[in-house]
Amino acid sequence: MATPAQHRVSASAPEVTLEGLPTELLLLVGSLLSQADLLNVSLVCRALRKATEPELYREYSNCHEDGRSFKPFVRELIAHPELSGYPRSLSLRAYRTLYDWHSGSQRTAGYLPAWTTLDKEEYELFAGAAVDAGVIDKALDFDTEDLSRSFIDRRSTDNAAEDPAWEEDEDVSFDEQFCRSLKVSMDEPFVLLLVALLPGIRVIDLHGAPRHPSALPWKAAHGFKRLTHLSVSSTRGNDVCGLGFLNEVLNGSNLEQFNCYGVHSQKGDDQASSTFPKRLDILPGLAKMTSLVLQDCSVTPAEMRMMMESSAPLRLFHYSNSKNHSTRFPMAELSSLLELHKTTLEEIYLHVHPQSESNPYDPLCSLRDFARLKTLHFNFGIWKNIMTPEDIDLESPLDAEDDRLSEMLPASLEHLAILGIGFLGCREDNSWDKRQLDDFVTNRKTSHPSLKSIEFVTQFGMGPSFEWLPDAEQLQKKIRFEIMSEKDYRPKYPTVFENMFARDQRDEVRLQCWEELHAKIPHLMNGIVWDGDKYLAVVRRARKWTSRNNTSYGTRYIWPASDDGALSMDRIHLD
Repeated sequence: MATPAQHRVSASAPEVTLEGLPTELLLLVGSLLSQADLLNVSLVCRALRKATEPELYREYSNCHEDGRSFKPFVRELIAHPELSGYPRSLSLRAYRTLYDWHSGSQRTAGYLPAWTTLDKEEYELFAGAAVDAGVIDKALDFDTEDLSRSFIDRRSTDNAAEDPAWEEDEDVSFDEQFCRSLKVSMDEPFVLLLVALLPGIRVIDLHGAPRHPSALPWKAAHGFKRLTHLSVSSTRGNDVCGLGFLNEVLNGSNLEQFNCYGVHSQKGDDQASSTFPKRLDILPGLAKMTSLVLQDCSVTPAEMRMMMESSAPLRLFHYSNSKNHSTRFPMAELSSLLELHKTTLEEIYLHVHPQSESNPYDPLCSLRDFARLKTLHFNFGIWKNIMTPEDIDLESPLDAEDDRLSEMLPASLEHLAILGIGFLGCREDNSWDKRQLDDFVTNRKTSHPSLKSIEFVTQFGMGPSFEWLPDAEQLQKKIRFEIMSEKDYRPKYPTVFENMFARDQRDEVRLQCWEELHAKIPHLMNGIVWDGDKYLAVVRRARKWTSRNNTSYGTRYIWPASDDGALSMDRIHLD
Protein backbone atom coordinates (compact mmCIF):
# COMPACT_ATOMS: atom_id res chain seq x y z
CA MET A 1 0.00 0.00 0.00
CA ALA A 2 1.39 3.39 -1.01
CA THR A 3 2.42 5.79 1.78
CA PRO A 4 1.21 9.44 1.90
CA ALA A 5 4.70 10.53 0.84
CA GLN A 6 4.54 8.32 -2.24
CA HIS A 7 1.14 9.78 -3.11
CA ARG A 8 2.59 13.30 -2.88
CA VAL A 9 5.51 12.38 -5.15
CA SER A 10 3.15 10.76 -7.66
CA ALA A 11 0.87 13.77 -7.67
CA SER A 12 3.72 16.18 -8.23
CA ALA A 13 5.37 14.16 -11.04
CA PRO A 14 4.96 15.77 -14.48
CA GLU A 15 2.63 14.04 -16.93
CA VAL A 16 4.52 12.28 -19.72
CA THR A 17 2.95 12.08 -23.18
CA LEU A 18 4.16 10.59 -26.43
CA GLU A 19 4.83 14.07 -27.72
CA GLY A 20 7.18 14.71 -24.82
CA LEU A 21 9.36 11.65 -25.39
CA PRO A 22 12.79 12.03 -27.00
CA THR A 23 12.92 11.31 -30.72
CA GLU A 24 15.12 8.24 -30.21
CA LEU A 25 12.61 6.74 -27.77
CA LEU A 26 9.70 7.55 -30.08
CA LEU A 27 11.43 5.72 -32.92
CA LEU A 28 11.95 2.74 -30.64
CA VAL A 29 8.26 2.74 -29.73
CA GLY A 30 7.34 3.16 -33.41
CA SER A 31 9.43 0.15 -34.39
CA LEU A 32 7.12 -2.03 -32.27
CA LEU A 33 3.90 -0.78 -33.87
CA SER A 34 2.18 -2.06 -36.98
CA GLN A 35 2.21 0.18 -40.03
CA ALA A 36 -1.48 1.05 -39.51
CA ASP A 37 -0.95 2.02 -35.85
CA LEU A 38 2.18 3.94 -36.72
CA LEU A 39 0.31 5.92 -39.35
CA ASN A 40 -2.41 6.79 -36.83
CA VAL A 41 0.21 8.07 -34.37
CA SER A 42 1.88 10.17 -37.05
CA LEU A 43 -1.42 11.89 -37.84
CA VAL A 44 -1.94 13.15 -34.28
CA CYS A 45 0.22 16.24 -34.67
CA ARG A 46 3.17 17.58 -36.63
CA ALA A 47 5.64 16.86 -33.86
CA LEU A 48 4.72 13.17 -33.73
CA ARG A 49 4.71 12.93 -37.49
CA LYS A 50 8.19 14.37 -37.73
CA ALA A 51 9.45 12.05 -35.01
CA THR A 52 7.86 8.84 -36.31
CA GLU A 53 7.95 9.41 -40.07
CA PRO A 54 11.17 7.45 -40.66
CA GLU A 55 9.53 4.29 -39.28
CA LEU A 56 6.75 4.69 -41.87
CA TYR A 57 9.39 3.71 -44.44
CA ARG A 58 9.89 0.35 -42.73
CA GLU A 59 7.78 -1.47 -45.34
CA TYR A 60 7.46 -0.57 -49.01
CA SER A 61 4.77 -2.34 -51.01
CA ASN A 62 4.24 -1.89 -54.73
CA CYS A 63 3.08 -5.34 -55.77
CA HIS A 64 -0.22 -4.76 -57.58
CA GLU A 65 -0.11 -5.75 -61.23
CA ASP A 66 -1.14 -2.23 -62.28
CA GLY A 67 0.87 -0.59 -59.53
CA ARG A 68 2.52 2.77 -59.42
CA SER A 69 5.96 3.70 -60.69
CA PHE A 70 9.04 2.95 -58.59
CA LYS A 71 10.60 6.29 -59.54
CA PRO A 72 9.02 8.57 -56.88
CA PHE A 73 10.14 6.35 -54.00
CA VAL A 74 13.67 6.07 -55.40
CA ARG A 75 13.78 9.85 -55.80
CA GLU A 76 12.69 10.26 -52.16
CA LEU A 77 15.49 7.97 -50.97
CA ILE A 78 18.04 9.91 -52.98
CA ALA A 79 16.78 13.26 -51.65
CA HIS A 80 16.78 12.00 -48.04
CA PRO A 81 19.63 9.49 -47.67
CA GLU A 82 19.06 9.35 -43.90
CA LEU A 83 15.90 7.33 -44.62
CA SER A 84 17.73 4.52 -46.41
CA GLY A 85 18.46 2.69 -43.17
CA TYR A 86 14.81 2.31 -42.16
CA PRO A 87 13.19 0.10 -44.86
CA ARG A 88 13.22 -3.56 -43.81
CA SER A 89 10.72 -5.15 -46.20
CA LEU A 90 10.03 -4.79 -49.93
CA SER A 91 7.08 -6.25 -51.82
CA LEU A 92 7.60 -5.60 -55.53
CA ARG A 93 5.50 -6.26 -58.61
CA ALA A 94 6.82 -7.60 -61.90
CA TYR A 95 8.91 -4.91 -63.53
CA ARG A 96 9.44 -4.02 -67.18
CA THR A 97 12.66 -5.12 -68.85
CA LEU A 98 13.99 -4.86 -72.39
CA TYR A 99 12.21 -8.09 -73.24
CA ASP A 100 8.82 -6.77 -72.10
CA TRP A 101 9.32 -3.56 -74.03
CA HIS A 102 10.43 -5.24 -77.22
CA SER A 103 7.69 -7.89 -77.12
CA GLY A 104 5.05 -5.21 -77.47
CA SER A 105 3.85 -4.37 -73.97
CA GLN A 106 3.47 -0.60 -73.96
CA ARG A 107 2.05 -0.55 -70.42
CA THR A 108 3.60 -3.47 -68.57
CA ALA A 109 2.79 -3.54 -64.86
CA GLY A 110 2.94 0.21 -64.39
CA TYR A 111 1.35 3.41 -65.51
CA LEU A 112 4.42 5.00 -67.09
CA PRO A 113 4.18 4.90 -70.91
CA ALA A 114 6.87 2.72 -72.45
CA TRP A 115 8.30 5.60 -74.48
CA THR A 116 8.63 8.19 -71.68
CA THR A 117 12.21 9.42 -71.41
CA LEU A 118 13.97 11.22 -68.58
CA ASP A 119 15.23 14.74 -69.02
CA LYS A 120 18.91 15.44 -68.48
CA GLU A 121 18.53 16.56 -64.87
CA GLU A 122 16.57 13.45 -63.87
CA TYR A 123 18.92 11.14 -65.73
CA GLU A 124 22.02 12.56 -64.06
CA LEU A 125 20.36 12.36 -60.64
CA PHE A 126 19.51 8.65 -60.93
CA ALA A 127 22.66 7.66 -62.82
CA GLY A 128 24.84 9.38 -60.22
CA ALA A 129 23.00 7.58 -57.43
CA ALA A 130 23.54 4.27 -59.23
CA VAL A 131 27.30 4.90 -59.29
CA ASP A 132 27.35 5.81 -55.59
CA ALA A 133 25.30 2.70 -54.68
CA GLY A 134 27.63 0.35 -56.56
CA VAL A 135 25.13 -0.62 -59.24
CA ILE A 136 27.28 0.67 -62.09
CA ASP A 137 30.90 1.78 -62.30
CA LYS A 138 30.45 4.64 -64.73
CA ALA A 139 27.40 6.47 -66.06
CA LEU A 140 26.98 7.09 -69.77
CA ASP A 141 26.75 10.67 -70.91
CA PHE A 142 23.16 11.82 -71.38
CA ASP A 143 23.77 12.59 -75.06
CA THR A 144 24.90 9.03 -75.83
CA GLU A 145 22.69 7.49 -78.50
CA ASP A 146 20.10 5.29 -76.83
CA LEU A 147 18.26 2.23 -78.07
CA SER A 148 14.74 3.61 -77.86
CA ARG A 149 14.44 4.47 -81.53
CA SER A 150 15.76 1.12 -82.72
CA PHE A 151 13.43 -0.74 -80.36
CA ILE A 152 10.40 1.14 -81.63
CA ASP A 153 11.37 0.56 -85.25
CA ARG A 154 12.11 -3.13 -84.80
CA ARG A 155 8.84 -3.85 -83.01
CA SER A 156 7.04 -3.27 -86.28
CA THR A 157 8.92 -6.07 -88.05
CA ASP A 158 7.41 -9.53 -88.45
CA ASN A 159 10.24 -11.32 -86.67
CA ALA A 160 10.59 -8.83 -83.84
CA ALA A 161 9.69 -11.25 -81.06
CA GLU A 162 12.08 -13.93 -82.35
CA ASP A 163 14.91 -11.53 -83.15
CA PRO A 164 15.30 -9.14 -80.20
CA ALA A 165 17.22 -5.94 -80.79
CA TRP A 166 19.66 -6.62 -77.96
CA GLU A 167 20.96 -9.75 -79.68
CA GLU A 168 22.76 -7.43 -82.08
CA ASP A 169 24.52 -5.79 -79.14
CA GLU A 170 26.11 -8.71 -77.33
CA ASP A 171 29.10 -6.54 -76.46
CA VAL A 172 26.93 -3.96 -74.68
CA SER A 173 28.23 -3.68 -71.12
CA PHE A 174 26.11 -3.83 -67.99
CA ASP A 175 26.65 -0.10 -67.39
CA GLU A 176 25.54 0.76 -70.91
CA GLN A 177 22.44 -1.39 -70.76
CA PHE A 178 21.49 0.06 -67.38
CA CYS A 179 21.93 3.65 -68.50
CA ARG A 180 20.04 3.17 -71.76
CA SER A 181 17.15 1.54 -69.92
CA LEU A 182 17.22 4.33 -67.36
CA LYS A 183 17.08 7.02 -70.00
CA VAL A 184 13.84 5.61 -71.43
CA SER A 185 12.44 5.26 -67.89
CA MET A 186 11.94 1.51 -67.79
CA ASP A 187 11.17 -0.15 -64.46
CA GLU A 188 14.25 -2.35 -64.34
CA PRO A 189 16.93 0.25 -63.51
CA PHE A 190 14.72 1.79 -60.82
CA VAL A 191 14.21 -1.60 -59.15
CA LEU A 192 17.95 -2.28 -59.21
CA LEU A 193 18.63 1.17 -57.79
CA LEU A 194 15.93 0.76 -55.15
CA VAL A 195 17.37 -2.44 -53.66
CA ALA A 196 20.89 -1.00 -53.88
CA LEU A 197 19.92 2.07 -51.84
CA LEU A 198 18.63 0.00 -48.90
CA PRO A 199 21.50 -1.56 -46.93
CA GLY A 200 19.21 -2.71 -44.11
CA ILE A 201 16.71 -4.63 -46.23
CA ARG A 202 15.81 -7.99 -44.69
CA VAL A 203 12.77 -9.24 -46.61
CA ILE A 204 12.13 -9.09 -50.38
CA ASP A 205 9.01 -10.49 -52.05
CA LEU A 206 9.23 -10.27 -55.84
CA HIS A 207 5.85 -10.92 -57.48
CA GLY A 208 7.13 -11.56 -61.00
CA ALA A 209 10.65 -12.50 -62.02
CA PRO A 210 12.12 -11.38 -65.37
CA ARG A 211 11.82 -13.88 -68.20
CA HIS A 212 14.78 -13.33 -70.49
CA PRO A 213 18.61 -13.53 -70.41
CA SER A 214 18.69 -9.78 -71.07
CA ALA A 215 17.45 -9.14 -67.52
CA LEU A 216 20.04 -7.19 -65.55
CA PRO A 217 21.46 -8.95 -62.48
CA TRP A 218 20.87 -7.36 -59.10
CA LYS A 219 24.01 -5.90 -57.54
CA ALA A 220 24.78 -3.44 -54.76
CA ALA A 221 27.71 -2.15 -52.73
CA HIS A 222 26.11 -3.38 -49.49
CA GLY A 223 26.11 -6.94 -50.84
CA PHE A 224 22.65 -7.74 -49.38
CA LYS A 225 24.34 -8.72 -46.12
CA ARG A 226 21.20 -8.27 -44.01
CA LEU A 227 18.77 -10.03 -46.34
CA THR A 228 17.28 -13.08 -44.59
CA HIS A 229 14.01 -13.82 -46.47
CA LEU A 230 13.65 -13.87 -50.26
CA SER A 231 10.55 -14.93 -52.22
CA VAL A 232 10.40 -14.96 -56.02
CA SER A 233 7.39 -15.89 -58.11
CA SER A 234 6.54 -16.00 -61.78
CA THR A 235 3.13 -14.62 -62.71
CA ARG A 236 3.36 -15.43 -66.40
CA GLY A 237 2.04 -18.97 -66.68
CA ASN A 238 4.36 -21.40 -68.43
CA ASP A 239 7.01 -18.91 -69.52
CA VAL A 240 10.60 -19.73 -68.75
CA CYS A 241 11.70 -17.74 -65.75
CA GLY A 242 15.18 -18.29 -64.33
CA LEU A 243 16.93 -17.17 -61.17
CA GLY A 244 20.30 -16.18 -62.57
CA PHE A 245 19.64 -12.46 -62.07
CA LEU A 246 19.82 -13.16 -58.30
CA ASN A 247 23.27 -14.78 -58.31
CA GLU A 248 24.96 -11.90 -56.47
CA VAL A 249 22.08 -11.62 -54.00
CA LEU A 250 22.26 -15.30 -53.09
CA ASN A 251 26.03 -15.28 -52.84
CA GLY A 252 26.27 -12.21 -50.63
CA SER A 253 23.30 -12.45 -48.29
CA ASN A 254 22.74 -14.25 -45.02
CA LEU A 255 19.60 -15.83 -46.39
CA GLU A 256 17.57 -18.03 -44.03
CA GLN A 257 14.46 -18.62 -46.17
CA PHE A 258 14.36 -18.89 -49.97
CA ASN A 259 10.96 -19.35 -51.61
CA CYS A 260 10.28 -19.81 -55.34
CA TYR A 261 7.01 -20.19 -57.18
CA GLY A 262 6.59 -21.06 -60.87
CA VAL A 263 10.29 -20.77 -61.70
CA HIS A 264 11.11 -22.83 -64.80
CA SER A 265 14.72 -22.93 -65.90
CA GLN A 266 13.66 -24.31 -69.28
CA LYS A 267 10.60 -25.80 -70.92
CA GLY A 268 12.27 -28.70 -72.62
CA ASP A 269 15.19 -29.92 -74.67
CA ASP A 270 13.73 -28.54 -77.88
CA GLN A 271 13.85 -24.96 -76.70
CA ALA A 272 16.32 -22.63 -78.38
CA SER A 273 19.33 -22.00 -76.16
CA SER A 274 19.22 -18.27 -76.94
CA THR A 275 16.06 -17.97 -74.87
CA PHE A 276 17.35 -19.77 -71.78
CA PRO A 277 17.28 -17.57 -68.71
CA LYS A 278 20.45 -17.04 -66.73
CA ARG A 279 21.09 -20.02 -64.48
CA LEU A 280 21.98 -20.03 -60.83
CA ASP A 281 25.66 -19.90 -60.03
CA ILE A 282 25.88 -20.17 -56.25
CA LEU A 283 29.09 -20.17 -54.31
CA PRO A 284 28.83 -20.94 -50.56
CA GLY A 285 26.30 -18.11 -50.19
CA LEU A 286 23.46 -20.02 -48.57
CA ALA A 287 25.30 -21.23 -45.51
CA LYS A 288 22.54 -19.98 -43.18
CA MET A 289 19.51 -21.10 -45.20
CA THR A 290 17.27 -23.51 -43.30
CA SER A 291 14.05 -23.29 -45.36
CA LEU A 292 13.80 -23.97 -49.11
CA VAL A 293 10.46 -23.81 -50.96
CA LEU A 294 10.31 -24.67 -54.69
CA GLN A 295 6.62 -24.69 -55.52
CA ASP A 296 5.52 -25.58 -59.07
CA CYS A 297 9.13 -25.26 -60.23
CA SER A 298 11.23 -27.00 -62.88
CA VAL A 299 14.82 -26.34 -61.95
CA THR A 300 17.78 -28.12 -63.47
CA PRO A 301 19.61 -30.86 -61.55
CA ALA A 302 22.65 -28.58 -61.30
CA GLU A 303 20.58 -25.79 -59.73
CA MET A 304 18.98 -28.16 -57.24
CA ARG A 305 22.37 -29.51 -56.23
CA MET A 306 23.73 -25.99 -55.78
CA MET A 307 20.88 -24.95 -53.52
CA MET A 308 20.82 -28.06 -51.34
CA GLU A 309 24.58 -28.55 -51.10
CA SER A 310 25.27 -24.85 -50.40
CA SER A 311 22.61 -24.45 -47.73
CA ALA A 312 22.85 -24.97 -44.01
CA PRO A 313 21.21 -28.10 -42.65
CA LEU A 314 17.60 -27.58 -43.77
CA ARG A 315 14.64 -27.73 -41.40
CA LEU A 316 11.97 -27.33 -44.12
CA PHE A 317 12.00 -28.54 -47.74
CA HIS A 318 9.09 -28.11 -50.17
CA TYR A 319 9.37 -29.26 -53.78
CA SER A 320 6.60 -29.59 -56.34
CA ASN A 321 7.42 -29.65 -60.03
CA SER A 322 5.35 -28.52 -62.98
CA LYS A 323 3.17 -30.73 -65.16
CA ASN A 324 3.85 -28.45 -68.14
CA HIS A 325 7.64 -28.64 -68.28
CA SER A 326 9.53 -31.71 -69.39
CA THR A 327 12.66 -31.05 -67.34
CA ARG A 328 12.27 -32.89 -64.04
CA PHE A 329 14.68 -33.46 -61.22
CA PRO A 330 15.40 -37.21 -60.85
CA MET A 331 13.92 -38.63 -57.66
CA ALA A 332 16.96 -40.83 -57.10
CA GLU A 333 19.24 -37.80 -57.02
CA LEU A 334 16.81 -35.89 -54.83
CA SER A 335 16.96 -38.79 -52.38
CA SER A 336 20.72 -38.44 -52.05
CA LEU A 337 20.41 -34.69 -51.49
CA LEU A 338 17.77 -35.17 -48.80
CA GLU A 339 20.17 -37.52 -47.05
CA LEU A 340 22.49 -34.52 -46.51
CA HIS A 341 19.86 -32.98 -44.24
CA LYS A 342 18.41 -36.05 -42.54
CA THR A 343 19.57 -35.01 -39.06
CA THR A 344 17.79 -31.63 -39.18
CA LEU A 345 14.76 -31.83 -41.51
CA GLU A 346 11.50 -31.37 -39.60
CA GLU A 347 9.10 -30.79 -42.51
CA ILE A 348 9.11 -32.28 -46.03
CA TYR A 349 6.53 -31.51 -48.73
CA LEU A 350 6.93 -33.41 -52.02
CA HIS A 351 4.49 -33.34 -54.94
CA VAL A 352 6.30 -34.39 -58.09
CA HIS A 353 5.12 -35.50 -61.52
CA PRO A 354 6.79 -38.32 -63.50
CA GLN A 355 9.58 -37.36 -65.83
CA SER A 356 7.86 -38.90 -68.85
CA GLU A 357 5.49 -41.69 -69.82
CA SER A 358 8.41 -44.03 -70.44
CA ASN A 359 10.34 -42.91 -67.35
CA PRO A 360 7.91 -42.70 -64.44
CA TYR A 361 8.66 -42.13 -60.79
CA ASP A 362 11.88 -43.32 -59.26
CA PRO A 363 11.24 -44.46 -55.70
CA LEU A 364 12.16 -42.08 -52.93
CA CYS A 365 14.70 -43.23 -50.40
CA SER A 366 13.58 -44.51 -47.02
CA LEU A 367 13.10 -41.71 -44.49
CA ARG A 368 13.46 -44.03 -41.53
CA ASP A 369 16.68 -42.35 -40.36
CA PHE A 370 15.29 -38.79 -40.53
CA ALA A 371 15.17 -38.62 -36.76
CA ARG A 372 13.67 -35.11 -36.42
CA LEU A 373 11.04 -35.35 -39.16
CA LYS A 374 7.60 -34.41 -37.81
CA THR A 375 5.58 -33.49 -40.91
CA LEU A 376 5.59 -35.35 -44.23
CA HIS A 377 3.35 -34.62 -47.22
CA PHE A 378 4.00 -36.64 -50.39
CA ASN A 379 2.19 -37.85 -53.49
CA PHE A 380 1.77 -41.60 -53.34
CA GLY A 381 3.57 -42.18 -56.67
CA ILE A 382 7.05 -41.60 -55.26
CA TRP A 383 6.60 -44.90 -53.39
CA LYS A 384 4.43 -46.47 -56.05
CA ASN A 385 6.25 -49.79 -55.70
CA ILE A 386 4.84 -49.94 -52.17
CA MET A 387 1.56 -48.08 -52.52
CA THR A 388 0.40 -49.75 -55.76
CA PRO A 389 2.30 -52.97 -56.48
CA GLU A 390 1.52 -54.67 -59.78
CA ASP A 391 0.14 -57.93 -58.38
CA ILE A 392 -1.71 -57.64 -55.10
CA ASP A 393 -4.43 -59.52 -53.34
CA LEU A 394 -6.34 -57.04 -51.19
CA GLU A 395 -7.90 -59.90 -49.24
CA SER A 396 -4.61 -61.39 -48.02
CA PRO A 397 -2.56 -59.63 -45.32
CA LEU A 398 0.92 -58.26 -45.87
CA ASP A 399 3.60 -60.86 -45.29
CA ALA A 400 7.19 -60.57 -44.14
CA GLU A 401 8.53 -60.14 -47.67
CA ASP A 402 6.29 -57.19 -48.54
CA ASP A 403 7.62 -53.64 -48.37
CA ARG A 404 5.76 -51.59 -45.81
CA LEU A 405 5.06 -47.88 -45.77
CA SER A 406 5.44 -47.90 -42.00
CA GLU A 407 9.05 -49.04 -42.40
CA MET A 408 9.86 -46.09 -44.66
CA LEU A 409 8.84 -43.45 -42.10
CA PRO A 410 10.67 -42.29 -38.95
CA ALA A 411 9.36 -42.86 -35.44
CA SER A 412 9.32 -39.08 -34.84
CA LEU A 413 6.55 -38.49 -37.42
CA GLU A 414 3.51 -36.57 -36.12
CA HIS A 415 1.57 -35.56 -39.25
CA LEU A 416 1.29 -37.54 -42.49
CA ALA A 417 -0.52 -36.47 -45.67
CA ILE A 418 -0.65 -38.55 -48.86
CA LEU A 419 -1.52 -36.67 -52.06
CA GLY A 420 -2.85 -37.78 -55.42
CA ILE A 421 -4.94 -40.76 -54.36
CA GLY A 422 -7.92 -41.48 -56.59
CA PHE A 423 -11.21 -43.20 -55.73
CA LEU A 424 -10.32 -45.07 -52.59
CA GLY A 425 -11.58 -48.62 -52.34
CA CYS A 426 -11.76 -48.99 -56.14
CA ARG A 427 -9.19 -50.54 -58.46
CA GLU A 428 -8.90 -47.51 -60.72
CA ASP A 429 -6.06 -45.20 -61.61
CA ASN A 430 -4.31 -43.81 -58.55
CA SER A 431 -5.95 -46.32 -56.24
CA TRP A 432 -3.59 -48.02 -53.82
CA ASP A 433 -3.01 -50.94 -51.50
CA LYS A 434 -5.30 -50.23 -48.55
CA ARG A 435 -3.52 -52.89 -46.50
CA GLN A 436 -0.66 -50.42 -46.04
CA LEU A 437 -2.93 -48.15 -44.01
CA ASP A 438 -4.25 -51.07 -41.97
CA ASP A 439 -0.70 -52.18 -41.18
CA PHE A 440 0.42 -48.62 -40.45
CA VAL A 441 -2.42 -47.93 -38.02
CA THR A 442 -2.29 -51.33 -36.35
CA ASN A 443 1.41 -51.00 -35.52
CA ARG A 444 1.35 -47.28 -34.89
CA LYS A 445 1.64 -47.50 -31.13
CA THR A 446 5.04 -49.19 -31.25
CA SER A 447 6.45 -47.94 -34.57
CA HIS A 448 5.17 -44.33 -34.59
CA PRO A 449 4.11 -43.35 -31.09
CA SER A 450 4.07 -39.60 -31.86
CA LEU A 451 1.68 -39.84 -34.83
CA LYS A 452 -1.31 -37.49 -34.43
CA SER A 453 -2.98 -37.28 -37.85
CA ILE A 454 -3.24 -38.98 -41.23
CA GLU A 455 -4.73 -37.20 -44.24
CA PHE A 456 -5.52 -38.38 -47.75
CA VAL A 457 -5.77 -35.80 -50.52
CA THR A 458 -7.83 -37.03 -53.46
CA GLN A 459 -8.70 -35.54 -56.80
CA PHE A 460 -12.41 -35.21 -56.14
CA GLY A 461 -12.82 -35.65 -52.41
CA MET A 462 -14.37 -38.75 -50.90
CA GLY A 463 -14.80 -41.65 -53.32
CA PRO A 464 -17.93 -43.74 -53.87
CA SER A 465 -17.18 -46.08 -50.97
CA PHE A 466 -15.36 -45.86 -47.70
CA GLU A 467 -16.31 -49.08 -45.95
CA TRP A 468 -12.66 -50.14 -45.98
CA LEU A 469 -11.77 -47.45 -43.42
CA PRO A 470 -10.37 -48.85 -40.15
CA ASP A 471 -12.81 -49.01 -37.31
CA ALA A 472 -12.59 -47.02 -34.12
CA GLU A 473 -10.64 -49.71 -32.27
CA GLN A 474 -7.89 -49.73 -34.92
CA LEU A 475 -7.56 -45.97 -34.85
CA GLN A 476 -7.55 -46.14 -31.05
CA LYS A 477 -9.41 -42.82 -30.94
CA LYS A 478 -6.10 -40.96 -31.02
CA ILE A 479 -5.54 -40.24 -34.71
CA ARG A 480 -7.36 -37.62 -36.67
CA PHE A 481 -8.03 -39.24 -40.03
CA GLU A 482 -9.29 -37.04 -42.87
CA ILE A 483 -9.99 -37.34 -46.58
CA MET A 484 -10.04 -34.08 -48.49
CA SER A 485 -10.07 -32.93 -52.10
CA GLU A 486 -7.13 -31.18 -53.72
CA LYS A 487 -8.98 -27.88 -53.79
CA ASP A 488 -9.39 -28.02 -50.01
CA TYR A 489 -5.82 -29.09 -49.37
CA ARG A 490 -4.25 -25.85 -50.59
CA PRO A 491 -6.24 -23.49 -48.34
CA LYS A 492 -5.53 -25.76 -45.37
CA TYR A 493 -1.77 -25.82 -45.97
CA PRO A 494 -1.03 -22.53 -47.75
CA THR A 495 2.52 -21.78 -48.80
CA VAL A 496 4.01 -18.32 -48.92
CA PHE A 497 2.55 -17.84 -52.39
CA GLU A 498 -1.05 -18.93 -51.87
CA ASN A 499 -2.28 -15.41 -51.22
CA MET A 500 -0.62 -14.00 -54.33
CA PHE A 501 -3.05 -15.55 -56.76
CA ALA A 502 -6.80 -16.02 -56.93
CA ARG A 503 -8.22 -19.49 -56.63
CA ASP A 504 -8.42 -21.22 -59.98
CA GLN A 505 -11.74 -22.12 -61.54
CA ARG A 506 -11.68 -25.68 -60.27
CA ASP A 507 -13.28 -24.24 -57.16
CA GLU A 508 -16.32 -23.28 -59.17
CA VAL A 509 -17.80 -26.75 -58.61
CA ARG A 510 -18.14 -25.84 -54.94
CA LEU A 511 -19.68 -22.45 -55.54
CA GLN A 512 -23.29 -23.51 -55.65
CA CYS A 513 -26.18 -21.74 -54.02
CA TRP A 514 -27.22 -23.14 -50.65
CA GLU A 515 -30.63 -24.04 -52.09
CA GLU A 516 -28.98 -26.50 -54.51
CA LEU A 517 -26.80 -28.14 -51.90
CA HIS A 518 -29.26 -30.74 -50.56
CA ALA A 519 -29.73 -32.28 -54.00
CA LYS A 520 -25.99 -32.43 -54.70
CA ILE A 521 -24.49 -33.57 -51.41
CA PRO A 522 -22.61 -36.60 -52.85
CA HIS A 523 -20.85 -34.42 -55.42
CA LEU A 524 -20.11 -31.39 -53.27
CA MET A 525 -18.84 -33.28 -50.25
CA ASN A 526 -15.42 -32.01 -49.16
CA GLY A 527 -14.44 -35.16 -47.34
CA ILE A 528 -14.95 -37.46 -44.44
CA VAL A 529 -13.31 -36.90 -41.07
CA TRP A 530 -12.77 -39.35 -38.22
CA ASP A 531 -12.79 -37.29 -35.02
CA GLY A 532 -12.02 -40.20 -32.67
CA ASP A 533 -15.66 -40.97 -32.06
CA LYS A 534 -17.60 -40.83 -35.30
CA TYR A 535 -17.19 -40.15 -39.01
CA LEU A 536 -18.12 -36.65 -40.08
CA ALA A 537 -18.97 -35.81 -43.68
CA VAL A 538 -18.00 -32.21 -44.26
CA VAL A 539 -19.45 -29.70 -46.69
CA ARG A 540 -19.26 -25.96 -46.78
CA ARG A 541 -22.08 -23.61 -47.46
CA ALA A 542 -21.04 -21.69 -50.56
CA ARG A 543 -22.10 -18.41 -52.02
CA LYS A 544 -22.39 -17.44 -55.64
CA TRP A 545 -19.32 -16.78 -57.74
CA THR A 546 -18.49 -13.12 -57.33
CA SER A 547 -16.75 -10.68 -59.63
CA ARG A 548 -13.07 -11.11 -60.44
CA ASN A 549 -13.05 -14.70 -59.19
CA ASN A 550 -13.25 -13.72 -55.52
CA THR A 551 -14.45 -16.67 -53.47
CA SER A 552 -16.59 -16.19 -50.38
CA TYR A 553 -17.56 -19.08 -48.14
CA GLY A 554 -20.21 -19.20 -45.49
CA THR A 555 -20.63 -21.35 -42.40
CA ARG A 556 -19.03 -24.77 -42.27
CA TYR A 557 -21.63 -27.52 -41.77
CA ILE A 558 -20.96 -31.08 -40.64
CA TRP A 559 -23.22 -34.09 -41.14
CA PRO A 560 -22.52 -36.89 -38.65
CA ALA A 561 -22.53 -40.25 -40.39
CA SER A 562 -24.80 -42.98 -39.10
CA ASP A 563 -23.37 -46.14 -37.56
CA ASP A 564 -23.75 -48.10 -40.78
CA GLY A 565 -21.74 -45.55 -42.75
CA ALA A 566 -24.68 -43.89 -44.48
CA LEU A 567 -24.92 -40.13 -44.24
CA SER A 568 -27.72 -38.91 -42.01
CA MET A 569 -29.28 -35.82 -43.55
CA ASP A 570 -31.51 -35.06 -40.57
CA ARG A 571 -28.77 -34.58 -37.96
CA ILE A 572 -27.13 -31.26 -38.71
CA HIS A 573 -25.06 -29.22 -36.33
CA LEU A 574 -22.74 -26.27 -36.69
CA ASP A 575 -18.99 -26.63 -36.33
